[in-house]
Amino acid sequence: MIGRISPRNAAIAGAAAVLAALAGAFLAMSVVGGDGAPGGERRGEATAFYAEITATVVDLDGPRALVDGITSGDHVTRVRWWSADARHWRTEIELVAPALEAGMLVNVADGTQIWSHQQGSGTYARYPLPDGGAGSALPLMGVSTLIGPAPGATIEEIADEFRTRGTDVTVSEPDTGSALRVIEYGPLWHGSSSEVGSSATATETTTETSGGVGRMTVDTEHMWIVRHELDGGPEHQSALLEVTNVRRGEHIGERQFRVDLPAGASELSADGSPGCSSGGGSLGGPGITAPAGMLRPTYISPGYATVASGSSGSSGGGCDEVGAWALLRFEGGGDAPFLLFEQRRRVDGIPEPLRAGTPVDVAGREGYGFEADGVRRLTWRDGDIVAVLESDALSFDELTRIAGSATIVAESGGRGARR
Repeated sequence: MIGRISPRNAAIAGAAAVLAALAGAFLAMSVVGGDGAPGGERRGEATAFYAEITATVVDLDGPRALVDGITSGDHVTRVRWWSADARHWRTEIELVAPALEAGMLVNVADGTQIWSHQQGSGTYARYPLPDGGAGSALPLMGVSTLIGPAPGATIEEIADEFRTRGTDVTVSEPDTGSALRVIEYGPLWHGSSSEVGSSATATETTTETSGGVGRMTVDTEHMWIVRHELDGGPEHQSALLEVTNVRRGEHIGERQFRVDLPAGASELSADGSPGCSSGGGSLGGPGITAPAGMLRPTYISPGYATVASGSSGSSGGGCDEVGAWALLRFEGGGDAPFLLFEQRRRVDGIPEPLRAGTPVDVAGREGYGFEADGVRRLTWRDGDIVAVLESDALSFDELTRIAGSATIVAESGGRGARR
C-alpha cells in the first residue's frame, strides 16, 4: 500500500521512507502502488508506467543539524520507477545529498523475488515476492509514504481512509479546468509529557500533545498522488515528495527486470532488518570513539571534547555499522569552535562532490582540502572507508595531522591498528 500508514506517524514514515533506502542514513523509500507493491495491483499493458520522484527529508537528528554554518544534512533523494505489473517492477533510488552518503539503491522484482543492490557496497540481498505483489513485506523498505498511484478510485475514498484512522481531513474544492485536488490531514504526530509537583504529596500530571499537517495533491483524472508534503513543525520530522515526470501506458522492456550484480558481490542475509542506528561514545571526553573496523583518530587538537556522536547500520540486512560521526567543541562549549568527524564505508571511493578543492596527502592516502564560508573540509580515503573532517577554526595542517593519526579500530575493541 502506498500508503497504508497511520496518518499520525506520517511524518516519521516519510522520513524513514526517504532516509534508509540507501543504507545507514539512507531512507527506506517505499514508493509503492495500490496493494503495497511498486506498481500497485496487477496491471495490463495500458496501466504500466514510468515515473520520476524527488524527495527531501529535513535533517533533525544528524550531526549537521547540530552545527550552524555548514552544509545541510537534509536528505535529497531521486527515484526512477518502472512498473509493468505488481510482480515486475524496478526502482532506482538515488540519494543525492548528503554527499558522503550519496549512492544508488536498485530494487528489482523479477516475478519471483525482489533483488536489492546498493551500488558501491559490494553487497546485495534477495527477498521473496509475496503472492499478489510485494505487500508490506519488503524488509529494506520499512514504512511507506503515499506517492504515485492512489489507494482509492476517488478522492473521497482516500480521504475516508484517513478519517477511519482518527485524523482530521479536509478536501479542497475542485477548480475549474484543473484535475488537482488537495487532501489536508493531521495531526501527524502524537506525544505526551509528564510533570511531578514539588510537594511530598504531589501527583504526576501527563499532558498529551500533537501537531503537524500533511498535504497530498491528487491528480483526480489519473488518480495519482503527485505531491505529498509532511510538515511536522520545527521540532518534528518534515518531508516533501513530488512526482516530477510520469509516462503512463508505455511498454516496459524485460531488461528493466534483470539484475546486474558486480563481480565478487556478496549476499546479505535477508533477516527483515531495515537498518540500524545508534549513538553514544565518551561524551565530554577528549577523544573520539568509533565502531570496530572503522577509523578513530589517536590525536585530537588540544581543548576539543566530544559533545555528541553516533553510528549507522546497513539498510541491506543486519546491523553491521557502515558509518559513524562525532561532533567536538572547543572546551565543550555549546557555541564554541567545532570539529566534525564523519566516516562511511564506501567501496567505490570518495564521492565526486567531495573531491572538490586541492589534493592533499594524508599519510600517503588520497585526500582533498576544501574551504567555503569560513569552514575547512578535509576528505580522505583509507581502504574502503571515506572520512571527512570539518572545522571553523582549525587549519588544514591541523586537520591533516588529525586525519593522519586515524587508525582502524580492532574487531576486539582494542586499540586501532594501521592497515
